[in-house]
Amino acid sequence: MESYYSEKGVPLFNTSQFYSLMLEKGVGCDKHGHFRALETILLPHQPFQIVKYMDHNIIEVKSDHYDYDIQLFTDIRFSSKKRINPPPLTSITQVLDLLKKQVGRRYLWGGTVNSPINQMLKLYPPRFELNNYKKQQWILNGIDCSGLLHFATSGFTPRNSSKLRTYGIEIDEGNLKPLDLILEPNHVMIVIDNKKVIQSKENRGVFIEDLSVRLSYSKNRNYEYRRFTHLFDYDSTYLQKS
Repeated sequence: MESYYSEKGVPLFNTSQFYSLMLEKGVGCDKHGHFRALETILLPHQPFQIVKYMDHNIIEVKSDHYDYDIQLFTDIRFSSKKRINPPPLTSITQVLDLLKKQVGRRYLWGGTVNSPINQMLKLYPPRFELNNYKKQQWILNGIDCSGLLHFATSGFTPRNSSKLRTYGIEIDEGNLKPLDLILEPNHVMIVIDNKKVIQSKENRGVFIEDLSVRLSYSKNRNYEYRRFTHLFDYDSTYLQKS
């Protein structure tokens, strides 16, 4: 099967009727304002394959980079056959720097890339006036908690927090190092250094918080702690330099 890519990223939806839902619900479909028809946005170098051609440029697709038991749909106009090579596997220091550059970005359920999909306005024009919040939702501008990590590691880590709970190795709270993960149900936080943690959260977007404050909630939040940095060339001096 041929592979397809996109320089801006390819939004994948869990229904072929995503445009109808956007028009009907005004983008936000649940009480939190999340458009849950959006599953993820593939990074530019992540290919997908066409399973089935449907009406109005909609295609059913599959991708090894989002390997879940769910049907996925997108618009073929988002894609190209031009192969985009993946970036080199980055160092821990580079990943941390990229994470910190995302501070201030808005939260988006399913968001993965660091720029909006402006093509949404052209291909799927709204039929009502959008305020700024709804416009940002419409162009899929933002990033969620696991999407933040997935983007910063160039897709090296699992896309969803559910798979992150079994990714890498389990560690103790007292042994946290840069890029270690603090997990609770449906959410992931990433250790920056021995004082800070970064996360993307609804109503706040991407922000950095004191690690000590976050750990003070551990008894009531059922946290899990995991490490995957053994898969990188770990810079053991980074913690001392931070």
